[in-house]
Order: sequence, then C-alpha cells, then structure tokens
Amino acid sequence: MNAPRHLATSRCLLTILLLPALPPAIAAAPAAPPALDAANVAAWADETFTQALAQHQFSGATVSVVKDGALIFSKGYGRADYSRPGPVDPARTQFRIGSITKTFTATMIAQLVDEGRIASLDDPANTYLRDYRLPDNGGVPITLRHLLTHTAGFEDQFFFIGADSPISTHPPARVFDSLRPAYVRPAGARVEYSNFGVAVLGRIVEDLTGLGIAQAMQQRLFGPLGMSHTLLMDDLGEPAALGRPATILPDGSYRPTQFTAISPPIAAAGSIATTADDMARYMLAQLGESLDPTAGQAPVLNRAVLERLHTRLAGNAPDATGLAMVFFLDDWAGTQTVAHGGNWTGFHSWMTLIPAQRAGIFVSLMSEAPGPTVGSDLRKLVLPWTTPSASPAVLSGNVYVKSFLTRFLGERRALPDATRSDNHALAGRYRFDRRPFTTAEAVGDLVYLGAGTLAISATPAGLEIAGAGPWRPAGNGAFVLDAPTRDRAIVREDPRVGAPVLIPDLGIYTATRIGWYQHPLLHVRMALAALLIGCIALGLLHRGRARPVPRIARLLAWITVIAGVSLLPLALYGRADGASMLEALYAGHTGRLIAFVVAAHVLLIAALGTLAVSLMSRGGARRSRALLAVGVCGVAISAILAVYNVIGWHVPG
Repeated sequence: MNAPRHLATSRCLLTILLLPALPPAIAAAPAAPPALDAANVAAWADETFTQALAQHQFSGATVSVVKDGALIFSKGYGRADYSRPGPVDPARTQFRIGSITKTFTATMIAQLVDEGRIASLDDPANTYLRDYRLPDNGGVPITLRHLLTHTAGFEDQFFFIGADSPISTHPPARVFDSLRPAYVRPAGARVEYSNFGVAVLGRIVEDLTGLGIAQAMQQRLFGPLGMSHTLLMDDLGEPAALGRPATILPDGSYRPTQFTAISPPIAAAGSIATTADDMARYMLAQLGESLDPTAGQAPVLNRAVLERLHTRLAGNAPDATGLAMVFFLDDWAGTQTVAHGGNWTGFHSWMTLIPAQRAGIFVSLMSEAPGPTVGSDLRKLVLPWTTPSASPAVLSGNVYVKSFLTRFLGERRALPDATRSDNHALAGRYRFDRRPFTTAEAVGDLVYLGAGTLAISATPAGLEIAGAGPWRPAGNGAFVLDAPTRDRAIVREDPRVGAPVLIPDLGIYTATRIGWYQHPLLHVRMALAALLIGCIALGLLHRGRARPVPRIARLLAWITVIAGVSLLPLALYGRADGASMLEALYAGHTGRLIAFVVAAHVLLIAALGTLAVSLMSRGGARRSRALLAVGVCGVAISAILAVYNVIGWHVPG
C-alpha cells in the first residue's frame, strides 16, 4: 500500500494548505484586478499551469471555472497517465477529490432537513441512526451540528482509512464502531478536522433514505446535476477513466503512485472520483444556478438549502476560518468565499466558490512526493542543520486557487505596517492537535520523527512559522504573512490548556505549544542512545575474566537488547515499498503493530528483571554496572514508548 505512507504524515500534510508553500508563478496582486471573464481566466491558467508543469509540480492537472451561471473555462494540463502520452481531458479524465466529498454528504443532509426528514441540526445524531449508537461525550449527546463542524471532540485516527480487502459501506455496528476515535476534548470546544464524523453523517443518509451512500449520491446529486462522469468509489476497484499520477522525485523524474482504495465505511468522507467539467456543474448548483435556464429549469439546490449549507456554525476564533455545514468560510478582499479541499495519495484538489460574483473555481492535481527513507531519517537525526533535496511536487490545489483569487479579486487583506514587536512569549515548538492521543497509533510521531510539529520563532518583524515569514503582527494575536497571499495565523494563549495555541490560516484544526522535553524527535534520539548504550553494556558482560554473572542475568540482558533492537525492523520494514507497520495499520491490519507492542512489553519485563538481578548480583563490579546499564536503558526505552501508548493494550480496532 502506497497511499497510507502519506496518510501517516497527513497530520502535517494539511499544514501545506495553510503555510506559504507557493509556486514561483504567484505574483503580487495587480493594482486593478482584471475582469473575471473567459479570456482573462484562460490567460491566467495557461501562464500558471504551463509553467508549473515545466517545473514538475504535477504530472497532470485539471481546472474549471464558472461565472454567471455558465462554465467559462475548463482545461487539462499534462498527462492523464504519467507513463504514456495522452492529455488530461477536463470532460473525461477522472480525479479523486478526497474530502471535497464531504460537501456532497453535507448537501444531502441539508436536503433531508429541507424535506423535513431531519428536524434540526441540533438533534442528537442517534435520533437518525438506525442500528448504530454514537456514545455521548462526557454526558453530552453528539449532534448533527457537532459532526458537520468537526466539533464532536474526536482525536484523529487513520486506522482502516484505507482498505485492501472487501468491506461494505454499511458494516455491522460493531465493525463501524471499531473505526470510531476516542473523545479527547469536550464537544463543541474546538474545531479539529475529523473523517469519522462525516462517515457517521453518511450512515445517517443511508438510514434515512434506505439507499447505499453511492446510490443516494447518484439519485440526489450526480443524476439531477448531470454529473455523468462522477461516481462514489464504494468498493476497491480502480475506475478505468481515473488518472494515474506520478510520484515526483527531487530531480523531477517520475515513478508510479500505487492506487489504494479508501475504506468503504468512510466513503462518504472522501471517495468521489470526478472530472473538472462535472465539478463545474456541482459548483453552479452550489451557487444556486439553474443548469438549463433556457428551458426554465429550477436550480437543483434551492435557496433554503444553500443558505443552510453556507451559514457559519462554528470556528476556532471569530476572526479565523468559519465552518458551515463542512464548508470552509473565509473572505478575500472583503468578499466571502466558500471552499473545501481534499487529498488522497496522488491527488490534491480544491474548490472555492465566490457567491457574490456568481463564480467558482475547481483545481485538481495529480502529484505526490516520495515519503521519507531510512537515509533521510538518519540525516535528520544526526545532521539536522542540513536541508535534503525536496520534491518539486505541489501537494495542494489551494496553492493555485490562491493565485487565481489574487489575480481576480486583488490583495487578500492589507499588510500591517512593519513595526518592531516582542513576541518571544509565543515562540517554541507546537504540536498539532489533530492526532492520535489514546492509541498505539501515536507511535507514528516517533516513526516519522515528530513530523506533526512545527517551530515558531520570534523576530523583530513578528514571527517565523515553520521557517516562513515574516508574519507581521496585526493585533490581538493575529499575524499576516508578508507574501502575495497575505495568509493569516492566530497565536493566542488558551487558558483551558495553559499554553499558546496556533490557529493556522486554514483554521480547521489547531496546534498547541509543547515543552522542549515533549518533542518526539528528542524522544527518538534518547531511545536510540539508550539502545546503543544497552548494546555496548551487553558486550561488556562478556569481556575479561571477572566473576561471571548468573546465567539468568545474561539471558535477561540478551532478551532486553534483542527486544529493543527488534522494534526497529518491526516499525520500519517494508517502508520503501509502502508496506510498513503503520501503513498496514491504515489498511486495517493490526498484526505488525501488535507484534511491536508485544516486543515492547517483552523489553520492559526483561529490563525490569535485568535490573532486579543486577541489584542482587555477586559478579564483578564492572559486570554488575554493565548489567545495571542494560536494565536502565531498557526501562528508559519502555518509558518513552509508554508516552505513545505502546505500553498497555491500546491497539486501535
């Protein structure tokens, strides 16, 4: 499985949507934005995507733009299949749109409210679930509003997000519940993006309509909208018309990106494959346009449905991104935008609507960057000041949508005046709150060397966030990036956690500052150092002529070291082929993780036994110290693993 490799790092992947990863083609906003018409859009698109393709930012891309009730531009760039000639066809080449699927599920919920089949978004979800019960969160029933706004309080979990064996979109309640993440914060307290919440909404659609989720989307949306080249992939098959993306290496060369299915029970959260032209029809519907005004056809989505869909319901701060019914609400140059993005390995999509201008844009890319290797990990561990060669692949369609908005709407927001400020109280290492908290899946933070963290540093001009800046202070904890897109980040003290919290430009999740001693990369270095010392100490047990240690002591010492060493291949074997322990877990296979957990417990038990024997040993002083060192190192590694839920039984599923 290749897809989960990047799902394993996707707790960082979404940061690409909010940090200033901008292609070179993006320029400052024009003094007077040009008219948003077919000729100007075509000029922008050809200029932007032709240059990006030449720079190997993707192997294929598709774009559509609507305005005033019509499709005014659609075009493909690059190859439909990276490995052979054949252009991307915006009418026929299918792209996986990932989480943009969530907007389709939310639209069906809005339709069911309009039909009176759902009384209120504030009703408990269990009111509409037939054979599955969603547990309360601290005595608070989870409502449809919580699920639609990612405020139910779930931790993140990628267990079984992919699949390589058949399973129903509507499995038995026991199986579906195995996908449920734990609650780790009060309901309504904070927006933290969740796939499972929308999967529950999909199950509600199935229960209320009596249709499978794919059939419900076909009858309610794809069919009425004339989206004849769109489907919800509710099985493991690869559609014949689906584009085939490349993984782009640092030198610009290509290699295959393996197809991987999304787990059917969460299809409602991310499994649509579609074309740019079909997405144009969907955007027109979301803008309240008739698809055939000459025939007097009424819009498929009425005004009440659209108002409900696009009205702000939640947000991490009043001045941060708003959440409507899963849609992201923001503004650009004083004009409201309604948006959503989606990522799945090889595909990166973004859709933004501009209701006031009756306009919208959809961009989808075929691109992927290679995952980390053992070599790159070693370099990060021992040569952290060096910068390895990076893939030119762009992993967010929003990069190009921001270019479009800058061109046609102008400067997003004013840049605050450059003033000296003291922001040292906000500096430090921040860890994303969209992550596993309670299961052994948290060991991914060790395996991926703390990829779910970023650094914020204070400068005289403001802040640097993840090495980008300056972010100029705009007052009340807000900072604006000194770059053409004028991204905004908010960093404020949160009394509930007693630490500063970062709300990025795309404020659908947060990051909380951690102590220097809580950094996963530090923990990895400590664990590897302890393992190395333990191996050296084991060697010292067998040197010289000092009085030998008891046989049981040597046996326990050997078991401690062997168990510790075995953790490395258990975690990393198969990584180059996309078949490592965590990648298997993301396809629903827990065997490798269970073996890792068992090895960790063997390590702990043997280390404690080694310590006990060393304290009672009558061997030579040097050998007693060596035995003690083995035991201490084993316990130290176990203590680190306990922080990541590996000690104890916390295997997901």
